[in-house]
Amino acid sequence: MEPTLSSDRDGYQGITWAERARFGVLGAALDPADKSGRKNNYIDRLHRLALNGAFGDKHFSRALDFGCGPGRFTRFLSTRSTEVYAVDRTPEMLAIAQQSQHLPNVHFLLWRDIPLPFPDGFFDLILTVYVVSVMPRTDVASVANEFRRVCSSRGTLVMIEQVDHSRQLSPEAYHQIYGSAGFDVVRAVPIRTSDSQFMRFAMNRVSAKFLQGTLARAELMWRKNSQFRPDTRGYWDYLFILRPKVTL
Repeated sequence: MEPTLSSDRDGYQGITWAERARFGVLGAALDPADKSGRKNNYIDRLHRLALNGAFGDKHFSRALDFGCGPGRFTRFLSTRSTEVYAVDRTPEMLAIAQQSQHLPNVHFLLWRDIPLPFPDGFFDLILTVYVVSVMPRTDVASVANEFRRVCSSRGTLVMIEQVDHSRQLSPEAYHQIYGSAGFDVVRAVPIRTSDSQFMRFAMNRVSAKFLQGTLARAELMWRKNSQFRPDTRGYWDYLFILRPKVTL
């Protein structure tokens, strides 16, 4: 019998993903309680800058937008890939993505249970943002194994996920889980903290919105030499770049 994913993945922090879809692209993907939009816009800007730095000018053949939600990064991937497959388990989220992203090289798929509906080694890029860290822990290893199965031997897995001591989501835990699945973590860098002073300034109503890009760049520079500490309160956003282990 094939393993299945937990039904607990249909919601997070007391609200279902279908309910979150009502809050628009950024509200659904990030913080639905952000009424002004400043917090979500800042986080989104920072994530895009981090991913631009990770991808550089590289172009990919097939990309997987795993847990695409309302399509926050689908267009981003479509400009860097010949073909994109955007998958999500929530019909309401997928509907937003399809309505807002009319892209000829993107295929949207409703998907709920492993295995993923793709052959072995199908993708040379897999992107997941804020998906793995909100899964029940019982699902994380199964999904990591599926990532390795559908990732080509020369492919890349890029993740922006939360590191949080209170949920046992340490950098070492990611290394262990993905190492066991057959990946090497080639880069793991913090890009934001939940109590970021840069974000607080960006959220201030007296702060001009055009400063958000400058503040996001400043935070990326500031955090690159930081290190998550087990006693840290709150969570950190980490950028992980992984590649399949080389077998001799």
